[in-house]
Order: sequence, then structure tokens, then C-alpha cells
Amino acid sequence: EGLDRNGPSSLAMDLAEIYMNQKRFEEALSAYKRAWKLKDWRARRGIRNVAASFQNIGNQEKSKIIIAWLEQQKRF
Repeated sequence: EGLDRNGPSSLAMDLAEIYMNQKRFEEALSAYKRAWKLKDWRARRGIRNVAASFQNIGNQEKSKIIIAWLEQQKRF
């Protein structure tokens, strides 16, 4: 299974999912935000998953910051 080469947003989403599987949440968040900026609607769920992951490891503050950022973003 390789990285999807169907455009920059798909590549960012693939990379984010790899980082999530490796529990590299900061890198996953960055990749999901890149996908979001490229107007990939799937990134919204990914960003929420990162927030949940931070909450699950006990970092409530980081989770709240991520959710607040996401709520400030305009839908496309």
C-alpha cells in the first residue's frame, strides 16, 4: 500500500493517516491542516480524531485548542 498520488490533498491525508497510526499526533495534525487548506472535506474528521487522541492521552488543553481552531475555520 503506497501513498495516493491523486493530488496534494490526498497525499496530505495519506501522510496524516500514517502519522496517526504511529501516534505522531503533532505531525498528523499538521498534515490534516494542509489537507484542510487544500479543501479536502475529510480533513475535518481527521482533525477531530487528533483532538480526541490528545484527550485520550491526557492532554485536555491541546485537545481544546485543536477544537477551537477547527470551529473558527470556515467551511468550503
